[in-house]
Amino acid sequence: MTNINRFDYELPTKFIAQHPLKTRDSSKLMVIHLSKNSIEHSTFNELPSFLSPSDVLVRNNTKVIPARLIAHKSTGAKLEVFLLKELTFNTWQVMIKPSKRVKQGDVLNCGTPQSSTTPILAEITEKNIEGNTHSLTFKTSIPIQTLLSEIGNIPLPPYIEDKDFSKAKKYSDDYQNVFAKHDGAVAAPTAGRHFSNKLIRTLDNMGIGTEEITLHVGMGTFLPIKEDNINDHIMHKESIEISTKTATNLNAAKKNGQRIIAVGTTVIRALESSYSSQSFHPASKDTSIFIKPEDTIQSCDGLITNFHLPKSTLMCLVSAMTGYDLLMKAYKIAIENDYRFYSFGDAMLILP
Repeated sequence: MTNINRFDYELPTKFIAQHPLKTRDSSKLMVIHLSKNSIEHSTFNELPSFLSPSDVLVRNNTKVIPARLIAHKSTGAKLEVFLLKELTFNTWQVMIKPSKRVKQGDVLNCGTPQSSTTPILAEITEKNIEGNTHSLTFKTSIPIQTLLSEIGNIPLPPYIEDKDFSKAKKYSDDYQNVFAKHDGAVAAPTAGRHFSNKLIRTLDNMGIGTEEITLHVGMGTFLPIKEDNINDHIMHKESIEISTKTATNLNAAKKNGQRIIAVGTTVIRALESSYSSQSFHPASKDTSIFIKPEDTIQSCDGLITNFHLPKSTLMCLVSAMTGYDLLMKAYKIAIENDYRFYSFGDAMLILP
């Protein structure tokens, strides 16, 4: 199971969702029952009918920042800058496209905020600090994160064909989850997109428990594995926060035999990173956990997720819960039944 090519599949481009649905919870929902080895079809607004009042949903409350900047070199050459993580004050780990055009010491014009007449300049202080990422220091005393709403754009995934950055702002609300709170992600934990405020109220009224963690999603989450051998892939780091209260509540749920359902693969990565000796532990750290097909997920009983890119770490993670054969069967059935794929696409519910 170590060859990533086994997780490849052909997806006609018509199945790649280019726009969000008008109503968040109207997406299709494929329900996989592991104990029965069965698959059924529903819609996401019917999620409550598959859950019990004793269940606990765990969701990721990270919020996507406008991390995509249009920058220019002194020569006028245009670049795309993706902010990944703040290393020190106003110094960020970034991806730059095309990276061949820049060198250490280059100063980039990252745009002029509406509240100012002075452009924001940034210097490439180090190249290739981790993989194909660089260190970029903004030459301003103002925290750059407070200016991103004026100079930045939501970093839409590369398979979204609308590349007009001014239009990208129209996706700002749709791309965020309604329960997003804490700024820091550069990509959305998209399983949470299906939850509307109305659906959340329905779940609350049923008595279904809800806990929140924070994992600030990085661009690397969605990148395909380039190595043939899964074990050769080096996982990127992401920041997680799990409070003492959340850890305590989840431990109580485990003790009481309640099902813990993760809303998204990011939640599983956070929980597995904080689960040891049959207990959840508070966490405030980086994680680079890579959940592989042969691993056993111990922290969660179920998962809500989207349909992911072929040969991705996300498919590897989901297969750890479903098994390889059932996962690939589910993807085949999804294509046969016109499911919408990827960030703006439909959902899958995996139950024990």
